[in-house]
Parts: sequence; structure tokens; C-alpha cells
Amino acid sequence: MLRLLAISLPAAALLVSACIINNNPGEGEGEGEGEGEGEGEGEDEVDPSVEGFCAKIDECEFDPQYCSSEGDLQDSLDTAAGVGDPVCDAAVAAQTAYWQCVADATCEAIVDAEADTCNAEYYATVDAGNEGATPCWDGDPPADLIAGWYCDPTYKGVDDGCDCGCGIEDEDCEGAGCSGAECDAIGCDYCNDADGHSIPCGGEGEGEGEGEGEGEGEGEGEGEGEGEGEGEGEGEGE
Repeated sequence: MLRLLAISLPAAALLVSACIINNNPGEGEGEGEGEGEGEGEGEDEVDPSVEGFCAKIDECEFDPQYCSSEGDLQDSLDTAAGVGDPVCDAAVAAQTAYWQCVADATCEAIVDAEADTCNAEYYATVDAGNEGATPCWDGDPPADLIAGWYCDPTYKGVDDGCDCGCGIEDEDCEGAGCSGAECDAIGCDYCNDADGHSIPCGGEGEGEGEGEGEGEGEGEGEGEGEGEGEGEGEGEGE
């Protein structure tokens, strides 16, 4: 399972048909209507948010990995919904809302970093994961929450990289991470804010480098001054 089922686009994308897709609609309608209709109808349905999202990825010429296929995305929704847990149901609702937002936006809005298009919907999917929903996508019950940990509970101590800023330290960090919101340390692979949302790592390393350089320069200057003073004193005594 990827770290986020919701693919992080720069923002969102255009109005697409909200029709449910059925393969070969109407075929064999008169023949065996009662027998075949109930069996195949549910299997062929695709949520309109899935259809619209995948159409938008294609329209805007984004990387096809964002929608491997409508069937794969729909299978993920059906699998999570089939768990029958409120946490999983909330994750499905957040996911479809995000995909629909992307489908309804324009390609221009998606690539505009200033627009923040669909950011609220995207972070709602992250929040669902932080509530333990990640296992739902594999058909499993939600993960148990961990006291003091406010990131996705499936990220802690599972040898998937050092998660920093999650309230308590991740065992994967092996003592080289940190736990406070927006913190950074040499061992951090992933950094997070107080909401458990991912932020860039790397801020602290720059600050340490600047400090060391200034200290060394000042020390050398003081040493030169002392040498000059001693030399003048010896000359006056003679």
C-alpha cells in the first residue's frame, strides 16, 4: 500500500460526466433479464468520482500512475466499504470527495501552486489515515490508534523510514529523529506538522552549518590580536 491512496496532485481539475459506467449496457436485455441483471449490474458500476478523476488525469496529461485503471480505484473503494466500519466508511467518503473535486476543477487550477485547489479535500484523506483507516483499503479493520502519536498509526515502528513530528518518536529513527510538530533532525525521512500532515524536512541542517562557520572566524581573529600586543611590550622593555 502506498503511503497515501489519494495521489497528491498540485491541486485539482474540470467537470466530467457523473454517469455510472456499466460495461455493455443493455446487452441481452430481453434474453434472461431476470437471471443476468442482478448478477452483473453491481460488478460493472464505477463511482462517478473515479470516472471523473481518471478522465482528468488523461485530459491534463498527468502521469498515468495517478489512475492505473478505473477498475483498480473502484476495487479499492469497494474493498474499504466492505469492511463495514465507520472509520473505513469515512475514508471512502473522503477519498471520493477528493477525486470528485479533482474531476470538477480545471487543468490550469491543478498546476497553479497558489490556488490550493482541492487541498482541503486532499488533507481530509490524510486525516482519515491518521484515524487508522489505511488497513481498510486492503479489506482489514482500522488500525488501533497510539496514545500520543498523531500521524498514521501504520507508519510507526514498521521499518518504513523515520517519521518525525508525530508526537512521540518513531522506533524506525533509532534515536536520530525527533517528535515535536514541525521538528527536523538528521535521521528524519518524513516530517509532519501538528495535524500529522507531511511537510518538507531539511531546515535544521542549514542553520547548524552557518553557526559553525561564524564561530571559527571569530576565534582566529582574537588570536592574532594577542600576538601583536605581546610583541610591542617586549620592545619597550629593552
